[in-house]
Amino acid sequence: ALGIPLGRRLIGIVGRANVRGVLVAIAVALALLLAFAAEKAGSAAIVGAFAAGLVLARTNRGHDIDTALKPVVDIFAPLFFVFVGAQVNVAYLNPATPENRAVLLLAIGLTVVGFLGKFAAGYAAWGGVRRAFIGAGMVPRGEVGLIFASIGRATGALPERVFVALVLTVFATTFIAPPLLKALRPNRREQPRPQPA
Repeated sequence: ALGIPLGRRLIGIVGRANVRGVLVAIAVALALLLAFAAEKAGSAAIVGAFAAGLVLARTNRGHDIDTALKPVVDIFAPLFFVFVGAQVNVAYLNPATPENRAVLLLAIGLTVVGFLGKFAAGYAAWGGVRRAFIGAGMVPRGEVGLIFASIGRATGALPERVFVALVLTVFATTFIAPPLLKALRPNRREQPRPQPA
């Protein structure tokens, strides 16, 4: 709760300095600091970095920070996916052995359960919305799932087979969701109006 007003004050002070690059440097430093604090507290570093993002997004310079950091994301996001992909033992993708078939079946099972769970959550939404569309929007696991899977593998909490199954699940849900969302997207003319509270 204190992070938002403190973040606004910090960004306000930095913004008044009007020095090129300082705003981005402070934003990155805050993300790294909170990531370090989260890890020292026994959580994942991404939790602290996410908290920093929430704080910075609510400042009056949130859009400027987002715009300035986009080139950094464009450089490092592909490297992250290559790094995770390089950790996958592709031998598990060969269904010739029972062990590998178990990995593939686990990936299929996780994908199916993920779809069913998200669609069920979408149907729990309030009236006046396209519930299937909301459910489909929650399907992708994305980079956060890959980060936690990588952490689990690095710490030994996840066996290699489970890590491969999770990566396959993330990629399956990420690639299937966009066409599914496009198919379920409500027509603007037919879109129901939100119900008054």
